[in-house]
Amino acid sequence: AAAAAAALDPMETDDGDKTATSALHWSYSLMANALLLFLVHPRLDDAEMSRLTSYCMSCLLGDLKVIRMPAACVLLMISRFESFERAGAPVVAATLTSQPGALATILTNLGLCHSVAEAGSGRGPQGRADTLVQAAENLYGAGSDMSGKPWPRTRICDDSQLIGSFVVACARLFGLFTRVAPNVVAETLEAPLSTGAFAEGDRGARCAAAEAIAGVLASNTAPKWAAPLLLKAVDEAANDSTEEWLRAVRYAARGGSDGLGCEPLLTALTTQPDRHTATVSQQARRLEAALMCVAELAVPPVSDAAVTFQENLLDELLAPGESSPLAHPSRAMREEAAKLAAQLIGAHGGDGELADARFAGARAKAQALLAQFVQYAPDACREALEHQPSDAKLLGVNGDAMELDVDTERTDRAQNDDAKNKLSTGFKAPAGRGMHWLEGSFLTVIQLAKHGGVAFVSGAVAAALPFVLRVQECPDREFALVAKRTLTYIKYLVFPRAHLGLVVAGTMEGMRDGHHEPE
Repeated sequence: AAAAAAALDPMETDDGDKTATSALHWSYSLMANALLLFLVHPRLDDAEMSRLTSYCMSCLLGDLKVIRMPAACVLLMISRFESFERAGAPVVAATLTSQPGALATILTNLGLCHSVAEAGSGRGPQGRADTLVQAAENLYGAGSDMSGKPWPRTRICDDSQLIGSFVVACARLFGLFTRVAPNVVAETLEAPLSTGAFAEGDRGARCAAAEAIAGVLASNTAPKWAAPLLLKAVDEAANDSTEEWLRAVRYAARGGSDGLGCEPLLTALTTQPDRHTATVSQQARRLEAALMCVAELAVPPVSDAAVTFQENLLDELLAPGESSPLAHPSRAMREEAAKLAAQLIGAHGGDGELADARFAGARAKAQALLAQFVQYAPDACREALEHQPSDAKLLGVNGDAMELDVDTERTDRAQNDDAKNKLSTGFKAPAGRGMHWLEGSFLTVIQLAKHGGVAFVSGAVAAALPFVLRVQECPDREFALVAKRTLTYIKYLVFPRAHLGLVVAGTMEGMRDGHHEPE
């Protein structure tokens, strides 16, 4: 009752006008919201719950910026109370239904509460009002229990610098709207989300759109347009503005906090794009988004759809020929595929006890992928050592690059053709399991070493050591650089005693020169 009084005393509210928020100065309204947050009793009767819910909705729809985030968190808190389903949820549904454009207004209002600038602009919070909004966000939103559990981090993502803004409380708020009024969300939210997701020069609007889409997808009644819209935003986001969208993918994949996952999103990510029509950037972004999902779903509790999703990704990595992204001609694709492979191998490739029996298939496929790294390495090493760089450069006597004068007026065309033929000669490994595949496997080992995954699969890494050593000075300098990076990471690993013999034997084998074997 004290909380309800605190809500109503500073207000002059007309029951027919839900947008009238306060007659007081905004700083006092902020304090009133704080009193609501700390004094509201979990055993509100239905009448008090209805009035308090109506007040929170009026704050979200009103023009007072500083009380929107606290009001959102109060609404999330009281949604846990027993009387909310009886008296609070109908008020939320009635407000969203009766006021045209209510969801669009709330989305716009929450976007204005994000004090985040475009990457590189250097603009931070402006003025006392924005500073208090940031403080309210830290107190009520991302920093407290009302925003959900702390944002999960994994080994793969620990080195990612967070430059965007993703307030979990906003995602939970739209998840609440989707649960309470699914038809209103399905019919009226797609257009404002499409506008906000691609708003040029307004990162706050994009952050709010990312949070809203994530919340909608995390619910059990997500509309059909939500998953394609999120993946389209991920594909089209600028390289320095992907943080909020990838965090949206992670939130949606987990299903908020219950681990059920978002089956439409996982299904869409499993579908491989046509390589003839999709750009390399689009293909790489899809793998990056898939990595975010695996980072959330690699440990129980997970749904059957999440287990199938991870097995399908391993099948894609194991695909024959150049169908595997680890063997893709583009290094950008190989790098993203290596991050994904390392996450899956680190989670499922070990020999320890399974956390969930449903992961048995994923473990078998992860171990098969490790076995392929070793199986195809000899032929891939030979191709790498005999392959000449594709940019028409040969190594001179001193190891310096020697340019070939190709296609000029001073050089006979027959000589040019002969030079090109020399560049293309050499041993060819089986299709899709040559130098590109070997580089993809090396990049996977690097990711495993960087993030602690080698501890679970150290035997396979030790078996690959001879091939890493053999290609340290191959003609393709970019590939040689990857091989050197791989060796740099391996040499700092601590191998268990059971694999020390394999490490020593692999080191001796890799350093042996086949052209100078004693007779």
